[in-house]
Amino acid sequence: MGLPGAEMDLSAPAVQALHSAPASEAGQLEAILGGEGPVTWRWWQTGLEWARAVCAVRERLGGRIGTGFLVRAGDPAAERLVLTNHHVVNDQGVSPGLPP
Repeated sequence: MGLPGAEMDLSAPAVQALHSAPASEAGQLEAILGGEGPVTWRWWQTGLEWARAVCAVRERLGGRIGTGFLVRAGDPAAERLVLTNHHVVNDQGVSPGLPP
């Protein structure tokens, strides 16, 4: 995979230790995978694609104020906009928000 940290390098003894580890508790797999169970590779690809549209809204040279999503306004030819919440960007710049 081309994502940072998506590679794992295990020695043979480490793999053997994982293989011989005791079985997980009964509810653990459901807690990890959710009520629907395993999902398809395409589902994961779609999630990664959508995640590319998420951004952090920050003060200039400051900390993160909130998040936003890159969207198209109206039709596919329209310009892209960042959609966020009122507490992140508002006309008055009410804290912790920023003015547009």
